[in-house]
Amino acid sequence: MPVTLAPEDGQVMNRAYLFAVASIFAFASHAIAAEKTKEFSAYKFKVTLPKGWNWTDADAARGTATTTSGDGLVLSVTAVRAPKQFAVGNTFAKGFDDGFFKDGAYVKRDGKFMKYRGAPCYQALFQAAEDKRTGAIRVLGLNDFCYQIQLLGAASPPVEKRRDFEAIMRAVEFTK
Repeated sequence: MPVTLAPEDGQVMNRAYLFAVASIFAFASHAIAAEKTKEFSAYKFKVTLPKGWNWTDADAARGTATTTSGDGLVLSVTAVRAPKQFAVGNTFAKGFDDGFFKDGAYVKRDGKFMKYRGAPCYQALFQAAEDKRTGAIRVLGLNDFCYQIQLLGAASPPVEKRRDFEAIMRAVEFTK
């Protein structure tokens, strides 16, 4: 016979029922949390959605993820197998700029070398020629992959001037 609890109001609750309800809530909250983070194990990275963001596309087979915020930001991540001896340096940055800005769809505003999660990284700031939206793109080599992390925002203020810029960019983590 199940043990029951008798609350002050006289209602009797079955302990097994309470356990079942608690288990459902625990499972539901775990499922919601799992949706906030998606792991791309074949590409050795994961993305955790910042608060208020939603998944637009997440294709583990292609190594791509795209998320959007309620205020119009778009964060995308792409991973491709890096060539042997791949390194982010001056030669890479020049080649990247020559390719990314070649057709005029984006105009370079700035570029610099930095560390991202401890790895050498090249960051280019740009503006879309058509609608003047601003963006930042980080490219780095790690785990035998070349990762491209891009954040596209409004024309003003520039995306990198947002208080939450680094927190958004750090939504991407690398796994082993």
